[in-house]
Amino acid sequence: MKYNYEEFFDKAYFTVKGHNGWYDETAFALENLWHKEVAEYMIRMMSLNGGRVLDVGCARGNVVYWLNATGIEAFGVDVGRWAVENSWKPDKVKWANVADGLPFEDDFFDCIVSRDALEHIKEEEIDAVVENIGRVLKEGGRAMISVATNRGGKEDRKRSNPATVDPSHILIKSLSWWKEVFEKRRLFRVDTEATFVAMNSDLGYRYGWDILILERCGS
Repeated sequence: MKYNYEEFFDKAYFTVKGHNGWYDETAFALENLWHKEVAEYMIRMMSLNGGRVLDVGCARGNVVYWLNATGIEAFGVDVGRWAVENSWKPDKVKWANVADGLPFEDDFFDCIVSRDALEHIKEEEIDAVVENIGRVLKEGGRAMISVATNRGGKEDRKRSNPATVDPSHILIKSLSWWKEVFEKRRLFRVDTEATFVAMNSDLGYRYGWDILILERCGS
């Protein structure tokens, strides 16, 4: 599928079931406390205690909102202009196409999280995305990357049902493929033990998330 990010991720994508996806008006509502649960899971898995966190592909910034509510200075970026303009933390959520760059200084963040975002990115842009994430993450900083894969045929099952398919899932690869992408430039190393714990604990296990916990290597 070929698509324009800004045109595809419009208001309808985030609010109208069946248009450009399957979300409805409650999916990114602030009162949807599922995002609070996700934020709490990230805090536990990443041992977050202060510092700066970036959520890549944050939509309306629900997780950013709840991370800030705990005292963590969290920021978010998204390619959907409507989502950014209608975010729950307008002072912390910015518009960005991560492949083109991130509006932050080098080594600005202690932690980066991204859940269900990178599978929406064109394959030819992934190398730039990894470079840009690496630029803003401090040496020794950690990242939690959760992506959609076809493990167990789950994406095939979604694609067989128009009610569950998201046509913007254009980069469905194995977790080992993603591991290689992040490690090949020696920008990151995978924390195998932490990855196993995250995938088999709490929400990771309940939803069968495919997760990588990464550490930013030195230059």
